[in-house]
Amino acid sequence: MGTAAPELGADASLQFFIDALSGKSVTITTCKSSSPQEVSASIEDFVGIPFKNQRWMVDCTEILFQEYATIGETDLKSGDRITVMHGGFALVDLPDAFETILTSARNRMNQVPVSSCNFIRTHKIQVNSQEEWMYYEPWRKHDCDKYLFDVKAHTLHAVSSKWMTWKRSLRGREPLSPFCLGWSSSHTQVPAGEKCFWRSEGQEDECGENGQLETGNSEHSQTFPDYAAVPGWFVAPFGDLCEIKVEIPLPFVCTPTGLKIIRLLIDKKGLPIRAAVQGCKVGFFDQDIEEFDVDFLPHEALCKPVLTA
Repeated sequence: MGTAAPELGADASLQFFIDALSGKSVTITTCKSSSPQEVSASIEDFVGIPFKNQRWMVDCTEILFQEYATIGETDLKSGDRITVMHGGFALVDLPDAFETILTSARNRMNQVPVSSCNFIRTHKIQVNSQEEWMYYEPWRKHDCDKYLFDVKAHTLHAVSSKWMTWKRSLRGREPLSPFCLGWSSSHTQVPAGEKCFWRSEGQEDECGENGQLETGNSEHSQTFPDYAAVPGWFVAPFGDLCEIKVEIPLPFVCTPTGLKIIRLLIDKKGLPIRAAVQGCKVGFFDQDIEEFDVDFLPHEALCKPVLTA
């Protein structure tokens, strides 16, 4: 009677054969408990492609290694031959102080009616991570609120559109850390063969009769932009841009709103040009997934705003 092979433990050695498109090859030895970042760092030393930019292919199948905590979770096996290629551009790292402004593409398209009254047309965010505060202005059609999240002081200070000011405790819930964590750690390349949100100029819309894409969109669950909702949006403004998946929650006030950036279109420098924001629908004219233009401005310093009614 045969004996079953022992199961590989977390510290068992794994050997991978790494091939670069340049023709170079190298053998890397690691273990199942190693992080993908550790293995990727060894590959970077060999091929010069940073962790954020690497794409791994095994027998024409992409290994989404960046989504896992350990190499063992990727189902890679000892002896696998991994082809490593440059997967595009990497999202710029957040500086200590920065400002980012998301402006609805509906403004650019001059759509009438632009949106529902409660739809947030502009998200203005300022951050000073060293001083641990975030300032947020959500602009709607007729009004704008102002919020200062002071993590160090554990307070939320606000001025509403009715010119009423109030202050309360953050109660352990603040949007600064989730925003920065999502920006720095959540991004992955769109897998080969998966549809991108942004089309090239002149590309034909792939919508059904009702403007709903044939990719799982429904009245209650939108997973892809509805190109027919605003003709001309989700078109890349120029070539040589890279689309990445992200999960960056936008600021909330009392409870999480569900608003989050789920895709970014970035340039060679890693600067975001366009954003797809999910959770936007508040009225008949709005979509759950909406396109926003992005301005990202690093600063050497930012002074904390003073809110008064």
